[in-house]
Amino acid sequence: MPNADRRFSVTHRQELLPGFSQVVLARAKVGVIGAGGLGSWSVAGLARLGVGTIEVYEPDVCEPTNYHRQLYFPEDAFKFKAFQILKRVAPHCTGATRITGYAHNFEDVLAAGHEPDVDLFVMGVDNNQCRRLAAAYCYVKGKPLVNVAVDGRAEQAHIMIQETGKACIACMNPGYLQNRKAPCFIPSCIDCLFVADGMALFAITSVLLGRPRNWNFRNIHLAGFLADAPRLIDRNPNCPLCANLGGVVPQ
Repeated sequence: MPNADRRFSVTHRQELLPGFSQVVLARAKVGVIGAGGLGSWSVAGLARLGVGTIEVYEPDVCEPTNYHRQLYFPEDAFKFKAFQILKRVAPHCTGATRITGYAHNFEDVLAAGHEPDVDLFVMGVDNNQCRRLAAAYCYVKGKPLVNVAVDGRAEQAHIMIQETGKACIACMNPGYLQNRKAPCFIPSCIDCLFVADGMALFAITSVLLGRPRNWNFRNIHLAGFLADAPRLIDRNPNCPLCANLGGVVPQ
């Protein structure tokens, strides 16, 4: 028979943390843009937290080079990640999480007229144009955005938290204003991805649950040659991305 003692419930240990509310998490709705090395583990982490609704936007298919660092297996080969993630994350669910996958780019989903019904977005893509579009969309719609990235040497993890009226991701990293997409065949390893996703999950719960946080930008260097200095970056009033939203989003 199920044990009625709350001390033995699935989520009891995280509910012991100050400010944690399983009721709030169960009602939360999160959109995950990208379901690769960063996004796939973000979805699994959100499911383990007990987040109620997750929407996943990812047009790519699974490839053999994904298996060492993403939440996929050989039997997923050449199938859409947006659909296979539903199967792979199901065992991670600690509650009644509902996950929907869209095998399309986020911008195509918006262009098709879909209005995501989510409270917060997580960005885990390597494409600056998609980053800018999502950042602008979130800014206009008043939805927080947690941007997660790793560098091209798998040594650094970057986490940014964009909130309406505060610094956008381009205020924090003006490099996002340049058109850039990470090339194929760059180094990648699960250790750096796990560091990034762990920090992203903290960032997400800090927004959803109001956990104390005195930063909106973190850069973590695994080998320690650069300091992990949490930063609270102010909005740039002349930022080409967020200063005049309602205007044209930089392409």
